[in-house]
Amino acid sequence: MSFSFKQFHIDDTNCAMKVGTDAVILGAWSNITHSRHILDVGAGSGVISLIIASRMPNDFNIIAVEKDEGAVHDCLQNFLQSPWSIKLKVINSDFADLDGQYDMIISNPPFFCGSLSSNTKKRTMARQGDTLNYFSLLDYAASHLTEDGNLTFISDIRYEKEILFSATVKGFILVRQCQVYPKKDRPASRIIWEFHRVKHERKDIEIQREVIYIKNADGSWHDDYIKLTKNLYMKEL
Repeated sequence: MSFSFKQFHIDDTNCAMKVGTDAVILGAWSNITHSRHILDVGAGSGVISLIIASRMPNDFNIIAVEKDEGAVHDCLQNFLQSPWSIKLKVINSDFADLDGQYDMIISNPPFFCGSLSSNTKKRTMARQGDTLNYFSLLDYAASHLTEDGNLTFISDIRYEKEILFSATVKGFILVRQCQVYPKKDRPASRIIWEFHRVKHERKDIEIQREVIYIKNADGSWHDDYIKLTKNLYMKEL
């Protein structure tokens, strides 16, 4: 499939996991204020990298790391056709093998951490956290994030307690958290996290807690989602 956003185009034909609202919300919600050297882990078609690029000033670079060759092909083509091609790079690798220091690491990791299987190998790799999962992402960020950098990712709400515990043990502090509701009349299904890695404990930080509804009870787009994504879509929702 292909999607045309205001400033870029996405083709995810060869991607096991297609572009969805999770990736769009994550890219639009993420805090990029002090981020210039960015790593997008499990980048897929590159949609998150491109959303961030569309929001950035001139001084930035984004590395997208992706293990699946089909997704890498789509990601590369999407980058090359974008206005920011010289600032975007895709690497075909397991993220755990990637060196470097980043002041922002962002990811839409698999939700099913080894618990479910799907009908095709590619989709299983994309959905299950055999290598990339919430906890391996925290491990990686603990040694590859700059001192005051931020780790931002989206998770299934079922893993909230485990993620918060693991992040605290690894020396992260929670700065922002957003509960995502698929519809106004349904419970939250996702959480977006922004963790900071700091050298010394900081007790002056008040966690910013937010809520986003994607759709109203009648299936129409909720004002939260419209406001968050108004600068992305070609047509008004």
